[in-house]
Amino acid sequence: MFCLLGLLVALVGTALHPVSGQTPGYVFIGCFYDSNRRPLNKLVKNLRGHIDWKALKKTVDSCATQIKKEGYEYFGVQFYGECWSGKDAATSFAKVGPAPLSKCGRGVGTSWVNAVYRLVNLPPCSSDLQYKPLPSSGTVQELTWCSNETSAKLEMSLGYPTRVTGIGMQGKYPDKWMTSFTLEYSEGEMFVPYVERGLIRIFQGNSNWYDLKIIWLVNPSEGTRFRIVPKTWTPYPGPVCARFRLFGCRLH
Repeated sequence: MFCLLGLLVALVGTALHPVSGQTPGYVFIGCFYDSNRRPLNKLVKNLRGHIDWKALKKTVDSCATQIKKEGYEYFGVQFYGECWSGKDAATSFAKVGPAPLSKCGRGVGTSWVNAVYRLVNLPPCSSDLQYKPLPSSGTVQELTWCSNETSAKLEMSLGYPTRVTGIGMQGKYPDKWMTSFTLEYSEGEMFVPYVERGLIRIFQGNSNWYDLKIIWLVNPSEGTRFRIVPKTWTPYPGPVCARFRLFGCRLH
């Protein structure tokens, strides 16, 4: 599990701080299979003749730059150097189903696998943070947490003081996702609920299993541990399942 966490950080961590005026910001969505149906049906650019095998991020950067010029938002990098997208990419990229993260190692997909990204305007302090999942119940597999307990919570231990500025969340293939939740954080033993305008905020979650929803916090919060408290999910009754990411920066 921790190897997968490290792989996810390797996939997304370098994609969060573009050089101003050069590469647009983007985030890693996930690893998805392709097929003859071509869920991403336009080969925007073929970079296979220009691959730097020691720095594959350059391929993703080049693809992101071309995608922005073409006016698209979602794109996939396949076969190490093919840049795919299309006018329906936002809803079509996951049609064939998810692939193991290992098939998108170093940020690019293998043959018939897309490492899918989305262009995003990223605020300061928005690195994808590595954490240790500590669920109150259930299991974590392929970075996705599932529990049959209606009172289950997912604690994320960062191991050092951190400012969290955003939350990313996805569901579980093929039909499970969290629709609302609250956030708690701690610098010691006690957890404090995240509030806005004096009220505990109930965050709205996903509306499908595949897309990454990013919620930027109005009040960035600092702590060493953060906790997700599910409120509603689908299907209900049934297990609650979600994959969470934290965006922010380490405090020095």
